[in-house]
Amino acid sequence: MMRSIALVSVLACACNMSPPASHEGPVAFDVRFASGQDLGETTPLPFSESGGVELDLFVSPMGGSFDGWASVHAEPGRVDAISGVESSGSHVRLDLAEGEEASMTVTISLAFGVSRIWIEDDGYQPTTSPTPACSDGVDNDEDGYRDHGQDPGCVDETDGSERGGTWIVGASGPIVFENPRIADVQGSGILSPLDGRTVLIDRGRLVVTRISTEGFFVTDIAADAPVGGSNSLFVYNYNTPWHLRECDVITNLSGIVGEFLACYTELQFPSWDVIDPGGRIPEPSSREECPIPEPVVLDSSFAGSDWDMEPLEAGFVRIADGRIGDTFRDCDLDGDGTVSWPGPEDDCATMCGDDAECTELTQYFRYGQYSVVLDGCRGSGCTAVFAVSRDTNPSFWADHHADEVIPAITGTLHHLYFIRPEWIVETGCSDDLVLTGTPLPTWEACVPPYARGEHYDNN
Repeated sequence: MMRSIALVSVLACACNMSPPASHEGPVAFDVRFASGQDLGETTPLPFSESGGVELDLFVSPMGGSFDGWASVHAEPGRVDAISGVESSGSHVRLDLAEGEEASMTVTISLAFGVSRIWIEDDGYQPTTSPTPACSDGVDNDEDGYRDHGQDPGCVDETDGSERGGTWIVGASGPIVFENPRIADVQGSGILSPLDGRTVLIDRGRLVVTRISTEGFFVTDIAADAPVGGSNSLFVYNYNTPWHLRECDVITNLSGIVGEFLACYTELQFPSWDVIDPGGRIPEPSSREECPIPEPVVLDSSFAGSDWDMEPLEAGFVRIADGRIGDTFRDCDLDGDGTVSWPGPEDDCATMCGDDAECTELTQYFRYGQYSVVLDGCRGSGCTAVFAVSRDTNPSFWADHHADEVIPAITGTLHHLYFIRPEWIVETGCSDDLVLTGTPLPTWEACVPPYARGEHYDNN
């Protein structure tokens, strides 16, 4: 069954193609799997950020011979390795008469849902020259264009030829993979490996931990959630989501993965469904009724490291007994309302950012963030994070509480790489800033009651 699907898909490509008038040779590639492989038809193959799945392929030209290089890629997915044929990156060298076939093993990762392996003649020509034709500043094919970015015949700046390919193509049959979880979307690094991809997250148990004016935060609390964090995600909805509340459990979540300001992973243009909305408890009184997890308490053992903090991005966290920095410095030296750079004002702000005790007043008045020192530290070598509570506690002015210890500041963790400190705890409501006493339980703090008869979806 799989092979017949593959053949139909390739023939469809061939029938719909319009090769150039001068084209001679094949009109498509036939791409089929070697028999006996697990293609996820019964049980989807696992999602993998790296390492991937090895698949054995047979490739042959249809309608003529092919002698040249062809690109190999997975959609969705990434080609990590090719063996069995001469290769250069994601391109393979094929010299085949009509009816002949080449066998190769392709390793793909980052594949999810229904993926296919595509092979096409994009005109790429490997070269050992230190100045490839597509980056040498010369119009090598005399078509009026030169180099990658201008000449349409250049695949990238390493392409050794400015002449384009015939764009004949072939696609394999479907390979079925699991959809990614939140931890897969976040990935193992600072940036998401799925940046720019449209994904469906339908595994795990996704609980809403905070509602904001621009979207909401979810955390995968399933027992089999990957160890080590990276289980939370901000869902950017452009406004406050209609009829959604902290405690709600999302059954599936889809959208486009994006990196806000090149470091903060979020899901954009989202859609979601809520589990059993009619059965939600109007006013929950336990973790079973409102499964928001306990916040992770930040301390200096990891809060000073971006790599250690990254798994907590968008997660539910708490600063316990943090001390508001003792210095609030105005670096707007000329009083024009901004800190200009480069120059003395920028130097002042940089020095303040490097001091755990210091909050720059211009940014504080504009955005509300203030420095909170962790672990009762004083003197040099202390670790601090920013806190933002102005929207939820407008009567609290941190500059009036300099050097005071705050029992608890709870919220979600935001990352902005271009400020110091880079990590910001944003409170969700007035309950999250505890000036005296102890915090409320997670199922009570910031959880409004449902109005009877409401519907809870995003339609």
